[in-house]
Amino acid sequence: MKLFNRPPVEVSSLLERGERALAWAETSDGGWLVATGTRLCGSGPTLDYRWVSVLGASWDPPVLELKIWTPQGVDTSALTIPQAGVLPQVIRERIMQSLVVQRHVALSGKKGVRFLARRDPETDLVTWQTVLDAGVDASDPVVAARIAESLAVLREAYGV
Repeated sequence: MKLFNRPPVEVSSLLERGERALAWAETSDGGWLVATGTRLCGSGPTLDYRWVSVLGASWDPPVLELKIWTPQGVDTSALTIPQAGVLPQVIRERIMQSLVVQRHVALSGKKGVRFLARRDPETDLVTWQTVLDAGVDASDPVVAARIAESLAVLREAYGV
């Protein structure tokens, strides 16, 4: 991406009315990945994630790995981007901008749950996400109760 250039038509076609592309890059399969102020979207493969759903991204050129939060767990996808330009930095900045609170609570030894309070840049709504460490069983009633109790304490402490 060249600074101050208009996005290619393929990028513009992914944008919603009134939305602005902050950064974009072509993927190795001819698709596009676009960062806007409110979401990360792309073609080839088709993806559309609000920033509050993007837990993280790691950049090891030319591969960008995305970690996406879902109520069922964390999904990971990898995209090959030969010339990413500033896209990885913009993605990181947008993820960090949505983060209000991040705390890890140990439940058994060092294993536990990470709580994230995320603010949606479009609605200003704050939502809480829980990400379990490997081996933590949320279906265990004792573990589920500790998670609920910890979340209640964090909500009270941070007022969100």
